Amino acid sequence: MSRRSLADAHSPWRAGHSTGRLNGNRHADRSAELERKFFEYDRRIVSGVLNTLRESIHEGALQLDMVADEQMFDESLSADLSRTSRRLDRIYHALEGVLGAVAKATGYPDIIVRTPRKRAELQRLSLRQT
Repeated sequence: MSRRSLADAHSPWRAGHSTGRLNGNRHADRSAELERKFFEYDRRIVSGVLNTLRESIHEGALQLDMVADEQMFDESLSADLSRTSRRLDRIYHALEGVLGAVAKATGYPDIIVRTPRKRAELQRLSLRQT
């Protein structure tokens, strides 16, 4: 025996009930000030992640450089460690540029999100026998 709700099928207190009225334009609800706050919040998060990544890369480059300078390993491995340290240092400086670009950003980009025209279909991939 199934349970029935005491509320009538068209009752406004029924779960999922909709009056069918729209409260205006959804985009109008989003004020410029609220969007600015969201953007600043996102910018702080991205800047923090970039700074953490930069510090870690810099620390790793310094450690590799010290190990290479101490020549704890043979000459070719020490040279590889030194080259890797320099590469990491270049990445560190490149991330400074990215951090500067994030700091100069003024807001979210204006983009249009389009939904796919037809439903996605799952296809099985064939497995190659080796």
